[in-house]
Amino acid sequence: MSSVVDPAVAAPVTPAAVPAAPAPTAPAIVVNGKIRLPAGLVDLEAFRAWARENRPEGARVSWLAGEIWIEVGMEQAFSHNDVKSEINGVLRVLVKTSRQGRYFSDGMLLGNPDVGLSTIPDGLYVSVAAVESGRVRLLPGRSGGCVEVQGSPDMVLETVSDSSAREDTQEMPELYRRAGITEFWRVDARGELRFEILRLTAEGYAPTQEPDGWWHSPVFGRRFRLVRQPGALGEPECTLEVRE
Repeated sequence: MSSVVDPAVAAPVTPAAVPAAPAPTAPAIVVNGKIRLPAGLVDLEAFRAWARENRPEGARVSWLAGEIWIEVGMEQAFSHNDVKSEINGVLRVLVKTSRQGRYFSDGMLLGNPDVGLSTIPDGLYVSVAAVESGRVRLLPGRSGGCVEVQGSPDMVLETVSDSSAREDTQEMPELYRRAGITEFWRVDARGELRFEILRLTAEGYAPTQEPDGWWHSPVFGRRFRLVRQPGALGEPECTLEVRE
């Protein structure tokens, strides 16, 4: 005798669909009550979009190969501000006179998507040749102008401070090398004055110091040295000397 199976009983039971959990979102981050990084800065492009349009003026926030670096220390007048101001001032006049490019002082955003870099060096130089070849693009903001230098500028300057020592001596040289930036200028005036012009080679950055102590810059076609002496207030004051 054959048995009859009720189809309603025999049909497999399909469990009810469970809604997928929402993807986790990085929370907003507030530093010292002043710098606010919004939620969603999970990749370089999102970070660059925020940095171009919404980064608080003066905020030192960088994206370095997948990590967000934030400088929160106060800027020292004589070992940092004075030093970068002197170098930027001399190089700006030199570049403006030669009309071979544009020099941008502290505050200009630099991005290079190929190496995962978005940062604000203490100064940078862009030659006309770099723009004409497409090696550098000057990106506009919502209201036009230029708010970001993208690509591989000819030269960058970093002034070492307590809050940026590891960044300037370990992280940045490698990222600038990978970005193909021709010259990396670095100065540390926190103790004994150290000034370097590093030239990009196949093996990495190499110092250009000559036997007489001057540093050669092929980018600017000049030789430089940075000296320090007491200023008008008795505190140290730096002077960037230039010769052919």
